[in-house]
Amino acid sequence: MITAVAVVDARMCLVKLDVDGHAGFADSGSDIVCSAVSVLVRTAGRIIISQLKAGCEFDSDEKGSFKLTVSKISDGKWGWMSGITEFLLNGLSDLEKDYPAFVKLEITMDEEK
Repeated sequence: MITAVAVVDARMCLVKLDVDGHAGFADSGSDIVCSAVSVLVRTAGRIIISQLKAGCEFDSDEKGSFKLTVSKISDGKWGWMSGITEFLLNGLSDLEKDYPAFVKLEITMDEEK
């Protein structure tokens, strides 16, 4: 099962995303659920990193693992970040609804931000 844990701030901007596991929907290389999660998470992550630059930390060294931490969002990027967060979390939520035995999404609020 793929587990995605997202932490958002009061503005509904992503603060942290931790995705681990494999769906197990099909054989490796043919798993459409793993592919869908990978495309959503990696593409959103690359876009966030390209826009926020030094305000992010990213780790995807282990196969089946993706970790992104956003430490700083400049004032002019809040609306943009809220939009990319909504895109990413809606996509993951849809996958969880369509494949509940293979994807679990947990969204929590960061009380400190």
